[in-house]
Order: sequence, then structure tokens, then C-alpha cells
Amino acid sequence: MSSPFREQVQRDIVNIFLNPSELGQEVIWNGHPIMMVEDANIPLEAQYAQGVDIEIRRLVCSSEALSPHPVSYEEVLIDGEYWLVREVKKPPGFLLITLERRRG
Repeated sequence: MSSPFREQVQRDIVNIFLNPSELGQEVIWNGHPIMMVEDANIPLEAQYAQGVDIEIRRLVCSSEALSPHPVSYEEVLIDGEYWLVREVKKPPGFLLITLERRRG
């Protein structure tokens, strides 16, 4: 049974954080529209690996938005571009998804 606090947090995720008039933006994930927020604060050193120029993206969505949840090393299509899932963290109510691809 879910607690009232947890239920309120889940409502806030959808109604505030992922709201398109607040922070949310729609992306097409493997052909399906979902609401996400992009984290633009990625350290510069995280974008280079052994001399290879890597582009990194971090996306946040509701844990209910994607089923099944993505897994590390899965290739996904986001807005018509291929990305590799580097990592997925699952704090309560969210998925924090780190993606990468080579630039150029």
C-alpha cells in the first residue's frame, strides 16, 4: 500500500516537474511520445573518453512513462536519432537516464 506522501510526490512529478508549461518537453522515445525533462548540467570531463568526443544527454521522466524501463547498453531512438543508454537510476517515481553517442 502506498503512503499518502508518496502518492502526493507522484502527483507533483506529473503536475509540476513534467508539466510542459513548466519544465517538461515531449520527446519521441522509440516511436512513442513521452514527457521528459533534460538535465543540461553535464560536466565537460564526462563528455570525453580516451580521446573520443562523446555527446552526453541526461533525461528525467516518470517511472511510469517507459515500460519496460531502459537498461544500460540498450540502443534507443529519440526524436529520430540513435542513442546508447549509459546508465539508468531509479529514485522513487523517476527514471534518470544517461545517454551517449559519438559526435560527428
